[in-house]
Amino acid sequence: MRHFIILFACISLPLALISQNLGFELQSTYSKAVKEDQLLHAQNMHDINPGYPQNWIGEEDYISSEIKLIDDKKVIKAQGNNNILNADQQSLLKMAEIGNNIDVEVKYYSENVVTKERVINTMDSDSKVVDGLSIISLLTGDVLSSEIYLKKRLDVSIKELKARHPQN
Repeated sequence: MRHFIILFACISLPLALISQNLGFELQSTYSKAVKEDQLLHAQNMHDINPGYPQNWIGEEDYISSEIKLIDDKKVIKAQGNNNILNADQQSLLKMAEIGNNIDVEVKYYSENVVTKERVINTMDSDSKVVDGLSIISLLTGDVLSSEIYLKKRLDVSIKELKARHPQN
């Protein structure tokens, strides 16, 4: 009898594990998205990435900041000294188009709490440039945003159609 119980447990346990209902979760394709219009007015790293820990790093602890604009064909870089964007970094962000990737790397000093030594740390952040207008405005009933969204999308579609099928 004892062997039968052990055999039954050995057979049924794997079956019970295999037949479990598997759950799933849907996530946004762009978990770290930055709106195109947000980049046009960016003054510091927090404007690009609202989660940027601007109070964690003192001004004297910054070593460098680098912004990369990445599209399918090329990578363009702009260097800075701290979390405040310089003219080169701002003009780079103004060149960004929907679908481009923005990679930000900040190097800074921090104190190791155990050894009390200053060590160099690197903070990386990447995001994708998205349209500031969205289909959500249609769903929420925001009439002005819905109208802007539709006009922009229709204008792009009409231009694409004209480019594909020029009239003679």
